[in-house]
Amino acid sequence: MKYIVVNIQRIAMNSILAEDEEMLVLAPIESNRFYELVEEMSSLLGSGEPDMRNRLNNLQTDYRNFLTSVLSMSAQFVEGIETSKDKLAEINLLAQHFIDYLNELTEQINQISKRNIDEIHDHLRNSFFVNLISLGTIFIAIIVALFFMERKLSRPLFNLMSFVRGLTGEEDGLSKRISLKGRDEIGELAASLNSMLDSLEKTTVSRNLLMEEVDERKQTENALRQSEETARVLLNATSDSAILIDTEGTIFAINEIAVHRLGKIKNKVVRTDIFDLFPPDIAKERKAIADKVIRSGEPIQFEDQSEGLVFNNTFYPLFDRRGKVEKLAIYSRDITDQRRAEEHQQRIEQMKLVGEWAVGLAQEIKNPLAGIKVSIEVLLEELKISTEDRAVVLKAVDEIKRIEVLLKSLLNFAKPTKLQLMIVDMNELLDQTINFSLRHPFLSSTPLKKIKVSKQFDENLPGMMVDPMQLQQVFLNLALNAIEAMPDGGMLDVKSIYDKNTDAIKIEISDTGEGIDKGMMDDVFKPFFTTKTKGSGLGLAITRRVVEQHGGVISVKSDPGKRTTFNVYLPLITSSDKEIDVISTTE
Repeated sequence: MKYIVVNIQRIAMNSILAEDEEMLVLAPIESNRFYELVEEMSSLLGSGEPDMRNRLNNLQTDYRNFLTSVLSMSAQFVEGIETSKDKLAEINLLAQHFIDYLNELTEQINQISKRNIDEIHDHLRNSFFVNLISLGTIFIAIIVALFFMERKLSRPLFNLMSFVRGLTGEEDGLSKRISLKGRDEIGELAASLNSMLDSLEKTTVSRNLLMEEVDERKQTENALRQSEETARVLLNATSDSAILIDTEGTIFAINEIAVHRLGKIKNKVVRTDIFDLFPPDIAKERKAIADKVIRSGEPIQFEDQSEGLVFNNTFYPLFDRRGKVEKLAIYSRDITDQRRAEEHQQRIEQMKLVGEWAVGLAQEIKNPLAGIKVSIEVLLEELKISTEDRAVVLKAVDEIKRIEVLLKSLLNFAKPTKLQLMIVDMNELLDQTINFSLRHPFLSSTPLKKIKVSKQFDENLPGMMVDPMQLQQVFLNLALNAIEAMPDGGMLDVKSIYDKNTDAIKIEISDTGEGIDKGMMDDVFKPFFTTKTKGSGLGLAITRRVVEQHGGVISVKSDPGKRTTFNVYLPLITSSDKEIDVISTTE
């Protein structure tokens, strides 16, 4: 302000002294700046300093007076009126007075400002302490809040974290539960965690049970594989035919001997139904035996015959861990040689007794019977008797001849003759014997007209080293028995088959006659057993002996009223030292 007043004074003096009226234009401009400063200072003082506001108003009044004088002098100067030195002195005096007043005012303003600053410092100092106390209070409040937060939030969270860490470090961690209760988020989180643990525990229990079941199944499968492998080893270690099946009849394992007997390929037999490998009637019997073993858990042993061979069969149960039958082991042993040896020994003993008895009987009967026969023949020649009486005497002679034949058979049975072996065409021998049987003098010609003969001979049948006379007697006995079994006629079938697998020849003679009762099947080859009104009962006994002398076997099958079949199996025996021409036998 003081600068503005001085500046106005300087502008007026310069204008007058320099006679430059343009300088006077600057005076109003400076005046405006003065008024702006006064207004600004008044606004800064506000309503808190009424005395100073009055002083500012007085300052404005003095300034107007000063400015009026300056402007009046300026106007005179413009008009060309000379300004007196007294007027200039007056203006300078007013300016100096105004400046002094302004300095005094400025000093007062400075004092007010200093006082205000001190008050502000005091206020700030008081505010600092208040703020310090407030901050302390806030700090204490924060500590208290943190304490409560620690109790309500941090500690539960810490306990929750410790509990979660402990879940993975203990075996029974899933069985534990956290004991945080409350309706806040932590409580809900703890409840959710406990619920999750319940589900995990149930899932873990289920998983453990499943794993135990899987392990148990694996152990069972391993045990089953081991048992099957053991069974295979055992099956192949035995010399018997051995087959392992399940309760449904499916073949799990089979040894080479069984495969050979079945005539199958091993890979095509495994995993197939064993009962499909047998004829329907035999399969039904075997199935019934298997079911009985499964129900009772007890092994069953039985014998059967096939193709002239005798087998001892055993169905043996195999149990699982629960004691339930899960598989069957079927063993079949060829006991043909054993049975033949036993039967042969029995027949030797029987023949020995029969031989001793037959020789003694023949000696006791033969000579008296010869005397009786001679006497009757002499009487027939010397005596003249009627034709009817002669017929009766001739019948007696025929009966004596039949007795002589019987005695001869007894002697032949008691003392078998040694085989006279030679290479024979078996088909030709068989054909000639069958033809001869159809013209045999012991048979009536009436039924022969109703009997049809079927011959099926294997053309690949090789020559055999046999006794043709003895075998001709075998075939003749079988053919005559077949013809006599068909008094009302029927079919006589004769077959010859060469089996390369067994290297044997099979002769099959069957008829459609009366058949043989099942109860008599075991007795048909015994000496003196017969169902005829006439006959010695030695025909089949001698037949079997001759077959066995050739190293063969004979068997019979009969379905009463339908068909009876005799099978003769002869091993193929040829001369390896030199070639012998095949000879033909004559009647």
